[in-house]
Amino acid sequence: KLRQWSDRKKMVEAPLFTCYVFVFVDIIKEKLKVLQTDNVVKFVSFSGTIDPIPQKEIDMIKLIIDTNTQVEISGENFQPGDKVKVAAGSLKGLEGEIVKGKHNKVLFRITSVNQNLLVEIPVQFLERARG
Repeated sequence: KLRQWSDRKKMVEAPLFTCYVFVFVDIIKEKLKVLQTDNVVKFVSFSGTIDPIPQKEIDMIKLIIDTNTQVEISGENFQPGDKVKVAAGSLKGLEGEIVKGKHNKVLFRITSVNQNLLVEIPVQFLERARG
């Protein structure tokens, strides 16, 4: 992230998702150990059930981070837009939604943590996704 101080600007490393720690554990055996870690409050859960993050979403996050693509984090609940597939470039194969009113920005949903990644992608790299 570009941070502004009164006398300078500087690029600093910041967490992609603030307030989240991702763990790969056996929930039955290691749940208590994780919850006893400093600053950990709870697991992501819906209706009282701990929801694991699908490997497909973890792989998508890793791919986006590894490409050093400019990313915005958004927890907003966007209305569904046009479904697109990245047809070229380093993110080829990922599917997302065009965000209305955002030029060349594609929304990739990380549904397990109710977060979205907005990535600027050249329009010529996009094609309509099937069904």
